[in-house]
Amino acid sequence: FTSSIKLEKVFRVPQGDYIIELPAGSVDTVTETTAQAAKRELLEKTGFLAKKVTPILSAVSTPSLAKLKLVYFFTSNVEFIGQQKCDDEEEIEVIKVPLDELVDFVIEQSKTNKVEDNILSILPILQKKKLI
Repeated sequence: FTSSIKLEKVFRVPQGDYIIELPAGSVDTVTETTAQAAKRELLEKTGFLAKKVTPILSAVSTPSLAKLKLVYFFTSNVEFIGQQKCDDEEEIEVIKVPLDELVDFVIEQSKTNKVEDNILSILPILQKKKLI
């Protein structure tokens, strides 16, 4: 059994193209925690239900341009329960990649597709925390 990571390929207007990226989304700070938002976003974007999410890293992104806080989560127990529930403007292709093939996948995809820069940065953190 090899663990896999779920990625998404989605059109991003600022890039004018499809981007391969980690599933992500916003937190409704009034009604949900970051963990609840992570579970909801994974389900909406991929159709996979996470039984439990474990926070692994908090970080900031583009601090010179925006006030954007990122919280990364890990789950080892997901179940595909059905169709995605994307926003009207979203059309998402879910890509499952075995973790032991992720580096090669990103290198190969970057030759023909735009790939989010932080996909690979998560691997050493998962290894350091002994989650993979």
